[in-house]
Amino acid sequence: MIKYKVQSIFFKKSKFNKEQAISWLLKHNYKIIKIHETDHDYKFRQNDPNQLKKEGFTEYRNITLKNGITLILVYRP
Repeated sequence: MIKYKVQSIFFKKSKFNKEQAISWLLKHNYKIIKIHETDHDYKFRQNDPNQLKKEGFTEYRNITLKNGITLILVYRP
């Protein structure tokens, strides 16, 4: 049984431009559906939070990597 899924991936603009973020996602087999852009981040949703909730994934945790990437993980309790 899958214990967690990646809900979203954030890239700090101070470390990545849009093309670099997309390249990283493709290299690591992640989806590029739509880019949400804020003043400081590029955000790439991987899974719909409503669907995740229906599947029993309700506990969120952020994992920040050293390179300016934050993974938003969601777990089943």
